Amino acid sequence: MSQILLIDSYDSFTHNLRALISKTIPDAHIHTIYNDCVPVQQFKESFAAHIASNYDCIIIGPGPGDPNDRNDTLGIVDAVVSDKTLQNVPMLGICLGWQAMGLAGMAEVERLKDVKHGQIAQVFKYEKHNIVKQVKLKSADTKGENSIVLEESSISEIFEDIDAQALVSDELLKDIPTGFNSVRYHSLHVVLPSEIQSCDILPLAFTIDPELCNGHVLMAGKHKARPFYGVQYHPESICSEYGGKLIENFYKFSQKWNKLRGRNITGETDGSGKEFEKLFVNSSLREDEDINHEFPGTKAVIDESIAFEEIIRRKYSEDAIQFIKLDIPVTNEDKQRHTAIELIDSLKKQQTQREDYFLLSSSAEPKSWSIIGVAEPKKSLEITWSLNDSSHVGLNWWTSSGNNEKPYNFPLNGGSIWTFLQNFMSNKLILGSHKLRLPFIGGLIGSISYESGQYIDVDLVRKQRQQAGTKTPDIKMIFVERSIIYNEQTGELYIISLKSNDQDWLKRTSESVDTFSNDSKQGSASTAWPLSISDILKSSHDPQDIIIRKPSQTNYMSLFHKCQEYLHAGDSYELCLCTPTTISFPHGIDPWELYKLVTLRNPAPHSGFLQFGDMTLVSSSPERFFSWKNDYDRGTEVNKDFIKVGQLRPIKGTLRKREGLTRDQAQELLNDPKELGENLMIVDLIRHDLYSHCDSDNNNNDCSTMAKVTNVRVPKLMIMEEYKTVYQLVSVIECDILSPTNHLASRVSRGFQILSTSLPPGSMTGAPKKRSVQLLQNDLESSYGQRGIYSGVFGYWSMDDQADWSVVIRSMFSYDKGLKDWRIGAGGAITVLSTDIGEWEEMNVKLDSILQIFK
Repeated sequence: MSQILLIDSYDSFTHNLRALISKTIPDAHIHTIYNDCVPVQQFKESFAAHIASNYDCIIIGPGPGDPNDRNDTLGIVDAVVSDKTLQNVPMLGICLGWQAMGLAGMAEVERLKDVKHGQIAQVFKYEKHNIVKQVKLKSADTKGENSIVLEESSISEIFEDIDAQALVSDELLKDIPTGFNSVRYHSLHVVLPSEIQSCDILPLAFTIDPELCNGHVLMAGKHKARPFYGVQYHPESICSEYGGKLIENFYKFSQKWNKLRGRNITGETDGSGKEFEKLFVNSSLREDEDINHEFPGTKAVIDESIAFEEIIRRKYSEDAIQFIKLDIPVTNEDKQRHTAIELIDSLKKQQTQREDYFLLSSSAEPKSWSIIGVAEPKKSLEITWSLNDSSHVGLNWWTSSGNNEKPYNFPLNGGSIWTFLQNFMSNKLILGSHKLRLPFIGGLIGSISYESGQYIDVDLVRKQRQQAGTKTPDIKMIFVERSIIYNEQTGELYIISLKSNDQDWLKRTSESVDTFSNDSKQGSASTAWPLSISDILKSSHDPQDIIIRKPSQTNYMSLFHKCQEYLHAGDSYELCLCTPTTISFPHGIDPWELYKLVTLRNPAPHSGFLQFGDMTLVSSSPERFFSWKNDYDRGTEVNKDFIKVGQLRPIKGTLRKREGLTRDQAQELLNDPKELGENLMIVDLIRHDLYSHCDSDNNNNDCSTMAKVTNVRVPKLMIMEEYKTVYQLVSVIECDILSPTNHLASRVSRGFQILSTSLPPGSMTGAPKKRSVQLLQNDLESSYGQRGIYSGVFGYWSMDDQADWSVVIRSMFSYDKGLKDWRIGAGGAITVLSTDIGEWEEMNVKLDSILQIFK
């Protein structure tokens, strides 16, 4: 069985490449290492010889940075392409990997005059009679796209002393038609001298940009003597053609080369091999044995509070599900209403015992289920975690006025908050068939901040908070055993309880819902909808007393141009620059009334209302981040669980609605290269995040039934969706999430593991994600402070292991217990095709979706 070494330079597309390799060569073992896994000298001395005798070939993936800065960007890649020990090992370099090969082969790597990120180009092979001579524009009916005209000529007009026939018969691009489409993500390119004999690189393929930009750009090449190939484009992108064929051709070449050269690939693991195995990149998922269903640390809780210990250990079975189903007749007029909000108002008026409500509402098309979580004072568990003290998680009983009691600091004992939440829910999951096939039956509802995600400099976050004297909650959750689920389309309503002997509450709530339904039929269910911010303010205050501090245009423009410097230098393909707006009310504002006004002005399919004592969120988010739902119609149960479908719906490309703008015109405006490029980059990044969960042991690479994620797919690519105030470009990426085959691990939520390792949302960072997050936090947004819950996620995790998490955008939030001071975040993806005024205007379009309530 073949062994392939893949070198990852922290690109956000590497796992797409790995998936492409495994699909093309299904029986190969693919071992991945990072380019900084060991110091370069140690790599040469300890591992180069092992690689030379144990690997059929090496594939060097893409990554950010300038390869001319070898120490900062390349790491061991520079040694891989130049060390004599490895000069007989077939290699394929992609983007950065190809550029490193070019430098090692005496070519130059220079900046493009016109950077190409997320753009599709035609790639032409250097064939005997094909050479690009000119560029012209197509006729107006083809939207003015560039067309390439090929004329018969000799390749020697560009490169002297070159064997054109040898290039025609080369194996890398065999059976790939010239002029195929490929996706480009690069700021730099390999440049060969006109006297080709002065370097070791031969050209194989090219594209051409208009003469005033880049002109003739090398897209593929090979080393004259060594078995090294490279391509500048990204064959693993969703929009690249013949990516699998390229990998297949390279692999066939490597097998032929190894046979002809008599390479003895032993595959034996000696002392250096065992050490080398320690460098392999582990799967993104935590191993099953990390999940301890006995919940480590609970003895400490027993001493502090028997009640906390009891709810943590509490388990549920299918018998625990009690429910009442009602039907509220829905007319066409009703579909324009926000019934879940009106229902909550009605329940509040009828309350005989205090309850509080958390709402995750589908208040705009495509309307579906709205979820009302019912919090019981002194009985529902509130969970708080902060980076201020990441070694503990705060536990408290819910109180309506916000918890003033000091929480019990539950020790994580070296574990993470993600393991805590996984353990907490693993005790409570009701898997497999049960009475209800609903999105939510009870469980966790809450939010996760941007700073809780990967690649954040946690020490910097703590330092900033210490200097400011603030303790910001990063994760807030409420565990609800009572809920009301309402289908906005059909009128189906379920009242659900997981508490034992809770028939009285079910009956009382059912009667309250009946009252609401009857009042609605008679037109007397009068929710008082605020029509302006004046309706929410106390009578003694005027809207002019509200202080709104918006970002400075001058500062934004300066940061925009700094983003462009990073993009042109190759440090990122896309940077999501976000800005804060602060709002100070003259007194504490009623957040529920604020939510009603926001929903009325800007209804959204993923809106939500969460009010904790130290964090309140009013959201009209249009964007699903990640959901996982049972696929009841496909397959059978495995270990009492269903195959689940994971789905992400990133939004990139926003256009304000205006008078006279038709849907067709909006579609045409959103189909420009900038908007499509933004969306394409995020689609490729999300595919990468999902593919990182396909391999269970770093050797089994075919995403089979042993894998945790399989069948990653893109059923909708860059489609336009219409909302009340904007048009947006949306893609849908899905995957199948398989139940663990290990019975002991069957209560582990694969969906939650994917969620925890995919944050922060790629649509709010840019790509590559790691470098982009670092640039944003340490430089571009450093003057703005932390994002907090903005561009984090909020949603639910149901006890039948289904969940839906949305991106916190188009939202207001507050950490002020007095509810006077609020924040709004707004931003956009900066690419090389962006303009400063265009991005400023787009950011304000998003900001105004919330600020319109003040007008």
